[in-house]
Amino acid sequence: MANQVINSLEHPVDALKPNELEAEISPTPLEHANNIAQWVKHDFKRVIEDPAVRFEHKHYGSKNTFFNSVFPIHRRFSVVPQGLLRQVKTHLPNLATSTGSTGAQQYGRENKGQRENEQRLYPDFTIVKVIPTDESTPRRHYLLCIIEIKHPRVGLQDRRGMESQMLRYMTASMKHRYRDQHLKGFLLYGRFYQQFELDHDASGDFVNYVSDEFHDMYAPGDPLTLALCKLAVQEWNRKDVDDIPLTSKTTEEDSEVYVDEAEDAEADKGNTNWIPFDDEMDVDKSMDVDNWSTNAGQSMYT
Repeated sequence: MANQVINSLEHPVDALKPNELEAEISPTPLEHANNIAQWVKHDFKRVIEDPAVRFEHKHYGSKNTFFNSVFPIHRRFSVVPQGLLRQVKTHLPNLATSTGSTGAQQYGRENKGQRENEQRLYPDFTIVKVIPTDESTPRRHYLLCIIEIKHPRVGLQDRRGMESQMLRYMTASMKHRYRDQHLKGFLLYGRFYQQFELDHDASGDFVNYVSDEFHDMYAPGDPLTLALCKLAVQEWNRKDVDDIPLTSKTTEEDSEVYVDEAEDAEADKGNTNWIPFDDEMDVDKSMDVDNWSTNAGQSMYT
């Protein structure tokens, strides 16, 4: 055994199923932030400030490393690139937008009667807590954060498009069976970021946000890092989701994608109602530098 791999992939899936996550004393958000390696922060900021970085996908490597440092694998967090969400296509036109007493927008109270003609959505990153299950039980992912990355040098109209795209992601996440009731969303836009949060009242779920309010992640106190670390610490010792199913269970679906993948693939055959949300449909195609025009608008840096 001395020269063999422990927990080798040659073993059956059930043999690799880990024991229940052991609780430990969680750090404070500040302690956790201070444990992020300096090189990770350097690479994160270097890519943001490098004028040679011309496309959004060039940001993914450094940001993925940063997110994995904030949400460590030893506590069973997983940073999921291009995680699949589902959205009812007829849902959004009926969602009201109102301004609360704090000035925050309250977007998208859920209309529970609309389940048809869903649309696939792929945020750049979703952060989940993995709850290991045996083969007889669907996988369980507890959704706690959605993150979208955008290139910084765009104008006001494009920022409106970014905001709209993020709202679609947040609204779609309302359907996730296992999620934080106050699920957070972060739209990263160069050195700036916009925050979104799910909330609910007697009328249903809605997205709380302040339109056009971007925070500077370089501000004193490192606000973005601390906000993300607070989420990680909050779920540090979560080991199950038995206490918080937010929607009724209608099928034995994978809780990450809502529909069994084999069933989904079969349903796609010849079904024109399914619309893939890919780069060609991205309302923010102007984020790519090659598509800029001379009057695309000024940067937030200026």
